[in-house]
Amino acid sequence: MSASDFIDWLRYTERRAVVREMLVDLVIRKAALDRGWKVADEELQSAVDILRRTHKLYRSAEMVAWLGSRGISLEDLEKQLELQNFRGRLQEAVCGDDEVLREFAENRREYDRARLSRIVVSEQGVADEIRLQLDEGADFAHLALRYSLDVETKNLGGELGLVRRTSLGPTIESAVFSAKEGELIGPLSADGLFHLLCVRQLLVAELTPEIASAIRGRLFENWLTQQLQTIGFAIMLPASE
Repeated sequence: MSASDFIDWLRYTERRAVVREMLVDLVIRKAALDRGWKVADEELQSAVDILRRTHKLYRSAEMVAWLGSRGISLEDLEKQLELQNFRGRLQEAVCGDDEVLREFAENRREYDRARLSRIVVSEQGVADEIRLQLDEGADFAHLALRYSLDVETKNLGGELGLVRRTSLGPTIESAVFSAKEGELIGPLSADGLFHLLCVRQLLVAELTPEIASAIRGRLFENWLTQQLQTIGFAIMLPASE
């Protein structure tokens, strides 16, 4: 089997995820070596202490048993903790604050959210009648239960919950994010149906620590993929949400 055939085999078997993770570990260790990074004994001991507290391994015998049940030695554990240390430092090094800010600014819409309720019907006349009843003070949840064709939300009184801005489609997105909280919208025609919505809450994204962490993690995964491609191993995991 040639080197090319071997790579093809790895790419199209279930082993690709495992192999990719092994290669990622090598990329991280090489990057740490190139930067002259080391993990001090005190840092390793601190990481071990945190692990022991997390798993309530207060006695040495409990720690030994825990390691044994997983088939790893203390040396294996220390290598893994060292790798985690390198991974965190490398992520900060290659995905700095400027990169995170730029990614957020360029893709801000992806982080906007809205909490919505909706009623979906198939006829304009029915939609208009429902809107009239809502304007006269009828209960949204009651009308959703009675009229809505959306089987996922009608029994919840039309409650759609928190949704991403980019999942709404152009017509509904524009209307929702031009509205005020508590406002009724519609009927709007989309996908051959008529939608009436109540905007419960608008969450226009800010760069919170949680969002920054998510962005940094995604940028780092992109960087790792580029490194794998650079060394000739384009072994990708299936796309996931």
